[in-house]
Amino acid sequence: MISPTIIDIKLFRNNIKYQVEFFSNIEGINLLNLTDNLSKKRNYKDYFVDDKYAGHLSVKGNKFVAKELLKFMKIKKRMI
Repeated sequence: MISPTIIDIKLFRNNIKYQVEFFSNIEGINLLNLTDNLSKKRNYKDYFVDDKYAGHLSVKGNKFVAKELLKFMKIKKRMI
């Protein structure tokens, strides 16, 4: 699972998608990259705590990640 920082989301929104492209080229792994999901949120900064690096998820961010991870796991379970 990739949980981006605010900086990653800003880059992604500016069409700098090196991180997403790098990980999408790796074959044979189950990968949940939340960069696209979080970048679609209007107030994506609310999903992070206000700290120097903006890399830690807030309570709202942790709940979002938990829901996305559960959906991902259910989909993968059906594929097995």
